[in-house]
Amino acid sequence: MLITAKDKPAIVSQARLKGKILATPAIEGDCLYLRTSEHLYAFQNKEMK
Repeated sequence: MLITAKDKPAIVSQARLKGKILATPAIEGDCLYLRTSEHLYAFQNKEMK
């Protein structure tokens, strides 16, 4: 679940990921990386491209 950091928090996005998260999430540029026991996920804001 991704939540805004504004005065009033709001859910921006939700996703079900396979596996357990194995590492600290990493940010590089405008991309968020999450590694699970099964996959490496990369999330990027389409509006920023």
